Amino acid sequence: MIKLKNQPLHLNLKATPMKFNSPVAKVMIVCLIVSFASCSDAKKQETRSNDESTSAEYLFKLKLDTLQVPKLNKQAKEATEEWIHYTALNTEMQRLEEYTVQDAISNADAISRVVDSLVASIPKKFKTKAVKARVVALDTHSKLLLASSKRQQPDPEVLKELSTKLKIDFNNLILQLNEVYIINSQNEVSNSESKP
Repeated sequence: MIKLKNQPLHLNLKATPMKFNSPVAKVMIVCLIVSFASCSDAKKQETRSNDESTSAEYLFKLKLDTLQVPKLNKQAKEATEEWIHYTALNTEMQRLEEYTVQDAISNADAISRVVDSLVASIPKKFKTKAVKARVVALDTHSKLLLASSKRQQPDPEVLKELSTKLKIDFNNLILQLNEVYIINSQNEVSNSESKP
C-alpha cells in the first residue's frame, strides 16, 4: 500500500486477460504473424543468395599468369638446383598461377611451410641483404595469406591481393638471385683489370 498525503492508495495488481474477440484484434494478430513469417523468409533467401555469391567468388581464378616470371641466369639456375627449398617454392608459385581463391585457401598452409623452410635454408652464396629482404617479404605475405585463409569467412579480395604480392615477391627474389651473379662477375672483371 502506498500513501500519498496521508491517504492510502490501493493498486489492483491483478491482471485482466485481454480479449481477442474483436475483429480488429484478430486482423492485427494475423497481420503480425504474416509479417514475421515474410521477414524470416526474406532473411533466409538473402542469406542463401549471399552464400551462393560468396561461394562463387571462391571459384574465381586468381589470374596471376599475367605477371611475367623473370628467368634465372645460367649461374643462378645451377646454384638454385642444389637449393631444394627454392625448387619447392618455385613449384608452389607455378601452381599458384592456376589457383582459384578456394585453392589458395586450401594451400595457404603448404605455401607458408615451404617459405618457412626457404627462410631457414638460404645458401651462403645467396646470403646478401637484398636476397634476405626478398625472402622476408615472401615470409610476411605467406603468413598473412595463411592468417587470412583461416578466418571464419575469408575475404576473396584480400586473398587475391596477398597471392599477387606473393607472386611479385617471388619474381623479385629471382631478380635478386640473378643480381648476386651479375655483381660477382662485375667484381671479378674489375679485380682482374686492376691487377697489373
